Amino acid sequence: MNLASTVRAALLMVVAVTATMATAALPRERFAQTSSAPASRPFAGRMSPRGEGGPQERQELMEFLRQNMPELARQLEALHKANPAVAERQFRQIEGLYRRVKDYPPELRQAALARGWLNVAILRTAQQLRAAKPEDKPKLEERIKALISEQFDKEMIVRQYELERLTKQLAKLQEQLDQHKANRDKIIQNKLQRVERWTSATQPGSQPASQPATENSPERGGI
Repeated sequence: MNLASTVRAALLMVVAVTATMATAALPRERFAQTSSAPASRPFAGRMSPRGEGGPQERQELMEFLRQNMPELARQLEALHKANPAVAERQFRQIEGLYRRVKDYPPELRQAALARGWLNVAILRTAQQLRAAKPEDKPKLEERIKALISEQFDKEMIVRQYELERLTKQLAKLQEQLDQHKANRDKIIQNKLQRVERWTSATQPGSQPASQPATENSPERGGI
């Protein structure tokens, strides 16, 4: 099962359940008074709470969903037509997850989004299990097990990526440190020359000069 298929299993279930409830939520007229988004471009013209996501970022997210999770995008757009207020709340939750992982490669963004939304799917299935008839419980229990397994796999994908990224950063830092150690005498000499130029420029009658690099200055002696 690829990442896009896994995301469908979790996200579409959540959106579909919400869509079923949409007709009982706030009327469309109330939402229309607060929304500047054209009907043909849902979610594109609003600003997220606290100004975190502007129209451009929201449109970027919708384009990502259309290209990588088309079924989820269609579900959201259908829900927006049925009840924009409920769709907006759903979109904000997805937007919050996306903002935290938007710098990941596309396939990692899918895994990271699935990791968060599988929590929602597990919770909703657990609620169904709690109210289910005895004959329906085995199927729901299997569903919960499958969701938890999928969530674990997505968690491992994200953690592996983060580990590899940190490993590369540490390797780069180690390389820089080794270079500084190898150039110790040169770095010390460069700093000494800057100090000498500064002291010479601050003799009586000379023009003021900027303060030389010190141990706590941004230059840090060339390090």
